[in-house]
Amino acid sequence: MAANELNLRRGVNDVYLKYNCRTEKCLERNDQIMFIPFTSITLNFDLKINGNQLYDQNYDSLVDTISNEISQSEYWKKLNFKVDTIVDDEFSFRIVIHCNIFNNIINEFLDLNNSGKITTIFDENIDVLREIHIIIEYQTEMTSLLLKEYLKDVNYVITSLLINLEYIFPLIFSVYGRQFFNLNYSNIKRVLYELKNDQINETQCESYILHQALIHNLMKVQARILTEFNIINVLKESDQSNYRSRVLRINKGKTSDTMAVKNFPYSLALIEINNK
Repeated sequence: MAANELNLRRGVNDVYLKYNCRTEKCLERNDQIMFIPFTSITLNFDLKINGNQLYDQNYDSLVDTISNEISQSEYWKKLNFKVDTIVDDEFSFRIVIHCNIFNNIINEFLDLNNSGKITTIFDENIDVLREIHIIIEYQTEMTSLLLKEYLKDVNYVITSLLINLEYIFPLIFSVYGRQFFNLNYSNIKRVLYELKNDQINETQCESYILHQALIHNLMKVQARILTEFNIINVLKESDQSNYRSRVLRINKGKTSDTMAVKNFPYSLALIEINNK
């Protein structure tokens, strides 16, 4: 997929965030494409200040602070991802996220060989996200770096990135959308299989038809996420309704397991800067 860029200007400081997403089939986003997560997605972060690359070896304290804050954020738990952090010589740091939702149903969409490589994706309108390369370039005329201001700016562009990714990959980066998907997937599949004629043996043709019906309905779920079950729409509803705003305030800090999908709040800020 083509590289994208987000820019921020704050006083004498400029922050540029570029990101490039690698998918299995390199399909461009449109309403007929459903992107799903691979068994693990690698997020490669490159941090630069005035053109100088930050590595763990030369800016270990700063790199460790940012990588730890991002990897330990509650945001990943809300998305139902498990997170690992990797430090290497190629990037400032890497975060590997493992999907707890799709990993249980991945064989509905693709085949993997014994080494975990994709051999077949069952539908031409499905693509698989493998990796995102994120470059955060910080340009400043200041002779010394104020850590709190730097983290605030980095946090701002990462938050903006997450909102962008939610609309590109709603089944991967939408907190409300993934919960909506998780609640509906099993029911959709069960209803489809109950509607088929149980008196007929499931032929290859019938199996294909059922799978196409499943994908068709999951596309509808994705469309609902893009129009309703996303962070921007939930915030808009909260702004327009005193009741919705009050529900979100009351539920702050509670677990989302027993709540309606859009009734729990969460933070997009991956870096906590209050104590820095």
